[in-house]
Amino acid sequence: MASSKRVARYRRQPVVVGIALIAVVVVTLLLIYAPSAFTPTPVDFTFKLGIRLMEYAPDNSTLRQQYVIPSDIGAPGGIWKTHQYDSYGVAQRYPVYFLTQDVPQSYPGYFTVHVKSSVTRLYTLGDFFAVWGQPLGQNNTVSLTSPPSSSYHEFRSSWVWSMCVLTSSSPRHGGWGNEALVKDMQVELLYSSDDCLIG
Repeated sequence: MASSKRVARYRRQPVVVGIALIAVVVVTLLLIYAPSAFTPTPVDFTFKLGIRLMEYAPDNSTLRQQYVIPSDIGAPGGIWKTHQYDSYGVAQRYPVYFLTQDVPQSYPGYFTVHVKSSVTRLYTLGDFFAVWGQPLGQNNTVSLTSPPSSSYHEFRSSWVWSMCVLTSSSPRHGGWGNEALVKDMQVELLYSSDDCLIG
């Protein structure tokens, strides 16, 4: 009786050893090919950015809103114009990036930008525009100047850029390229003769 129990125990040992070896191989492969899965990410949040252009229809009769929605920014295969903080990125992305797949079918007037960094660091709106390769400022944002070029008939000479920021407090004018990015903030850039309003 005792010998049959010993035989059953010895038969189970190869199974246990095999499972342990498989676990070691799987963990090793994950550490090699997906190290970020095991590395804490000290900075990880999103914010909303809306870029709204007020323009006249071709017949100059009605004023309408148009939105600037970029392609992927700071992600493989997308726009990636600066490499200043490449080493701080996570999952082969720049620390401040945008994915078009995050834009809902019914556009709400803003797109979601990710801030995900392997080091604790303050990022700015200027960092996002730098990787996008677009200018940002009161006199020129996304290559539209204030006042607009005379070749843009849909804009009036009074059009200027304004920037509003909504955080946990009330809306305020933003600091353009120096605006520090924080979790859940909403930024609106408006090209119009009016000041920006955030709803």
